Amino acid sequence: MYGVTIDGSYGEGGGQILRYAALYSLISGKDTYVINIRANRPNPGLRPQHYTLLRLMRDIFGGQVIGLRVGSTNVRMRFRSPKPVNGRFDIGTAGSISLLLQSLIPPLLNVDSPSDFEIIGGTDVKWSPPISYMEFVYSKLVEVFGGNIEIKVLRRGFYPRGGGRVKVYVEPANWRGFKRLYRGNLTNIIVKNVVCKLPRHILDRQRETVLEHLRNRLGDDVSIKVLDEYCIDSLDPGTSIVVVGYDDLLAGGGDSLGERGKPAEMVAEDAVYKMFKWLNIGSAIDRHLADMIIPLAILSGEDIDVGIEEYTKHVDSALYVSKLFFEDIKIKVDGLDGFYRLTLSR
Repeated sequence: MYGVTIDGSYGEGGGQILRYAALYSLISGKDTYVINIRANRPNPGLRPQHYTLLRLMRDIFGGQVIGLRVGSTNVRMRFRSPKPVNGRFDIGTAGSISLLLQSLIPPLLNVDSPSDFEIIGGTDVKWSPPISYMEFVYSKLVEVFGGNIEIKVLRRGFYPRGGGRVKVYVEPANWRGFKRLYRGNLTNIIVKNVVCKLPRHILDRQRETVLEHLRNRLGDDVSIKVLDEYCIDSLDPGTSIVVVGYDDLLAGGGDSLGERGKPAEMVAEDAVYKMFKWLNIGSAIDRHLADMIIPLAILSGEDIDVGIEEYTKHVDSALYVSKLFFEDIKIKVDGLDGFYRLTLSR
């Protein structure tokens, strides 16, 4: 296969470009050269979390990554073909398990037998959807495309030490396309409310606040289920909350992490605000899924036409890298009725 050269300083110039480069290098078999990695950032080059991603991709699937060291501004990678994955893999820090899964799950949906593995790292950390978002929201998107994944949290992992443990099961997909611009009617809401190694009243305050805001906005017309998780086995203290809204086909929502000086009430309010922002805009999928859908659409072999909440920087990075790898696929984003329309055709 011929090579692909990617400018790592494009757009936001962050780790998302590198993650998509690694994913597409794996599924396409193309030799991939990423230059100017994070060139415009205060600390240019690979950071520990990016180094870990490439190291794990190499260790899991085999292949070669040249220039694999923290601080490197240029890397060349080529992986062997995707294969079912089993075993345990340790990120080694509080690096995001959710972000790693965004690179692992799509190719594992495209192999010939199931994968069953465990990842150790950060489950609820900054700059990444909490693992509960992947469990309740991303899994529904995979289902729409004909796949099935199961994500089970064995232990929570917060900054700085991580140590979270997540079991992941991935079945090969019977691929199908997906077309929906507007979300369907809201059928039910699930709230995942997590507090670890902190006073239990924080769990109660997060729950009471989220229920108050949801009931004020929705009344009793929509079923609301709160799943409380109070744990003492995490290495570090932390809190998170994910509010998930379901329609007849998909899920979307909002999330928030606790941090020092941020009241429990504000943690809950932030998550509710994000979910209602998506609900009010009315797009089929929310802002987090807006870029996660692109690799699934490419692998499906089908056309898609879907409404996305925002044209985020992550979407822009995903489109940039996708077009370099798959020149025969037409991908575009247009404005539509207060949100955006993502189309992919062959």
